[in-house]
Amino acid sequence: MPLSSEDQLRIQVMLHNSPKAIRIDENQMVLYALTPQGEASIPLSPNEPNEPYLKQLRELLSEHVLGSSGGYPLYLQRWSRMGQTGEQHLEEFLLLAEPEAVVAVANSPGLTLELARRVWWAVNNTAQQAEQGLHMLRRQSVVEDVLGREIAQFLIGHLPFVIEPEEVLSILSAVLQEGLLEQAEIDRIWRRSQERGKGIYQIAFLLGCPLSLPDPQPAHPSLTQLQQQLAPWVDDGNAVAKLLLQVATAEGQTFVGQVLGLLDSVANEVSVYALMSALGQFFTLPGLPREPGRDLGQIALSVEGRLEEEPFQPLLQQWPGLSARMGAILLLAHVREEVVFHSVLHSGAVGRSLRKKLISEFDWIRSSLQKLL
Repeated sequence: MPLSSEDQLRIQVMLHNSPKAIRIDENQMVLYALTPQGEASIPLSPNEPNEPYLKQLRELLSEHVLGSSGGYPLYLQRWSRMGQTGEQHLEEFLLLAEPEAVVAVANSPGLTLELARRVWWAVNNTAQQAEQGLHMLRRQSVVEDVLGREIAQFLIGHLPFVIEPEEVLSILSAVLQEGLLEQAEIDRIWRRSQERGKGIYQIAFLLGCPLSLPDPQPAHPSLTQLQQQLAPWVDDGNAVAKLLLQVATAEGQTFVGQVLGLLDSVANEVSVYALMSALGQFFTLPGLPREPGRDLGQIALSVEGRLEEEPFQPLLQQWPGLSARMGAILLLAHVREEVVFHSVLHSGAVGRSLRKKLISEFDWIRSSLQKLL
């Protein structure tokens, strides 16, 4: 059965006004269009049950936009969330009123800032809004635009309704990127995490803003001396010298102190993996190949000889007193999720039982971190 004559006429008029995006409120049965003049709406007047009527409507949109009533190609749906759609038909996809087509655009490598604005409009008040907002905050162009701040505000408002630790972690580490939230709001979230003992919140801070954590600690007493010793090496781009100085700053000492505290309180498998990721990211040394294997004890034995290689050896030759710190950094550069897999994967352990399973790994990490204080 074709669409009601009233709807056909109004939709055709709308389509000929060059809309930029279209969405359907299936509960209220209203079609919305983002036009050059602003948002327009068409209250639908179905002449059959809603589900088949909406199918007919989407077929009409597909025929107009893609020249085929088949709608968003089924074979593309499995690619949408993998970011493999490319730049093909991105603008047209936003005119199909198909949720998966919007996902395809949000995940596409060809997403531009203008398309991101249209995607954000298209997912407004839908079940996809938080998920697609997170996707778009992975784009630096979005983070640097007012759109990024708008998405961040929505996600902060959505956070109290989130239960799963993985989703909490994803939201917080995304919105804590520099420039998205005001400092007062960041401090409020941090206080809440402290008051309620929410370790997952604190780990998200380590991931999202590792060098601008609240409650800063003093710089290392030897910072001034290190700056004098390492200045020539930093100027030459030596990655180890840069990291040694970064760790000695107030920001670096705050990061190290927070990790040490979390090693004693981390409560679940998700938090452990996230904490290992935060450590690995902070201590990354560009160009340093990782030792094979996942046992930190074995890795510690394997990496001893690496201190005699670039970029460690020239520094160690001139400043042998830095060997303990360089060894600690080298070990921490190998920390990643995999180093705890054999101890906690699918164990179901939580709290003290979980930390007991991780005594060996945590002792290696704790010992290395303490050498940096």
